[in-house]
Amino acid sequence: MAWVIGDVHGCIKTLKALLNKIPKDDKVIFVGDLMDRGPNSKEVIQLIKENNYDCVRGNHEVAMCDVILDLLADNSLVKSSYWVNTWGGMETLKSYGNCTKEEVISDVQWLESLPYYIEYKDIKNKDGRYLVVSHSSIGDVWEMRNLDKDSFEYQDFIAQVTNNRINHPKDIKEIYNIHGHTPHKEALITDYYADADTGACYEKLGNLTAIEFPSLKTISQENIDK
Repeated sequence: MAWVIGDVHGCIKTLKALLNKIPKDDKVIFVGDLMDRGPNSKEVIQLIKENNYDCVRGNHEVAMCDVILDLLADNSLVKSSYWVNTWGGMETLKSYGNCTKEEVISDVQWLESLPYYIEYKDIKNKDGRYLVVSHSSIGDVWEMRNLDKDSFEYQDFIAQVTNNRINHPKDIKEIYNIHGHTPHKEALITDYYADADTGACYEKLGNLTAIEFPSLKTISQENIDK
């Protein structure tokens, strides 16, 4: 069985508590947005790296990798950083505050190696749809995945699959897409896609959720990092 975990956003205690509810031998997959807003982004990244869990790249991974080395090197840039002021990057900076440059570079390189989506063609539901995990909804851009990776159109594909806010994506008959990115009070589950983001880092939501595929059973953990 495969469990897909929604946006963690630095909530390490909550993540560990959720993982304790998942059978030890089951596959665990992350939808990205591992960092920012919560207090322990570095620890979340380390846990996923050390356990070799599958993970895709989200918009917060992209944003962090673009700026964190510059911000740690020059504190004067922090006040004007969009990532810090809008996306909760200050919490991530604090979690790396005592790290060496080499440690930060190692994590950045790992994050930049993450795929934008993963196909699990051997994991299918009763309708024959196989699992595809991405950070945001992939249905409306699925046909763009095989474009020339140097093309403008493929860059648009990357932008969409990491930061797509379409609530009713296109139904691609052969796949079942589990993603995160857009938080809901409970996991949003339909016949052809599911959103696992239940706002672990947010005061009014505050749950981290895993969705099992193909059963679509859910397990949630209330935020205990606050």
